[in-house]
Amino acid sequence: MTMRRTPAITKIKAGAIINRSLSWRRCSRDANFNNLLKQTKNMLRLRLSEMSIEEVLEFKRIHRYSKFWENDRVVYVIDHSLSLMGLSLTRLPNLNDLVIRGGFDCSRNLLASLRGSPREVSGSFFCDQNPRLHNLHGLSTRIGGKIVTDFGIFDSLAALTREAPLLLSADFRKPKARPGFIEKLRAITGWKKDSDR
Repeated sequence: MTMRRTPAITKIKAGAIINRSLSWRRCSRDANFNNLLKQTKNMLRLRLSEMSIEEVLEFKRIHRYSKFWENDRVVYVIDHSLSLMGLSLTRLPNLNDLVIRGGFDCSRNLLASLRGSPREVSGSFFCDQNPRLHNLHGLSTRIGGKIVTDFGIFDSLAALTREAPLLLSADFRKPKARPGFIEKLRAITGWKKDSDR
């Protein structure tokens, strides 16, 4: 009987050793995967900011769009929203010849400028949670819906130009946050954090 128990214990111990080695390999594999994923995201971010309109639409799997010529330039029209949210972009791809019949979302990025934003957006324009964005210079010239920024939520482009025309200037710099600054900004603009809504 002891001979039968000894191999079973050995197998259990060997299984425990194998499991330990597999879990160590799995952790190192996960670390390698995370590093590879981080490198891929960095390459994608750099590549996405240099993409043409057709490549951006292909990347976002938008296959239905129309094109027309205007002043020797091709203008693209899509009938739904376009989201570039959370891609860690430092600059937008050149979407100046894109008309969006829906909303446009470039929030949760690292944008320093809105240069390259779409020509026309029929829905809302979201560019909040971009910590490097100090002004709204380069904003689309025609926006049909609301404009959601870190500076406030504006009902239309006309309301933005009426209430805060300095935000559209390239020379405007967002002041550094001082104690009480956020509360004053909220009181003036009616701006609320996502957690306050």
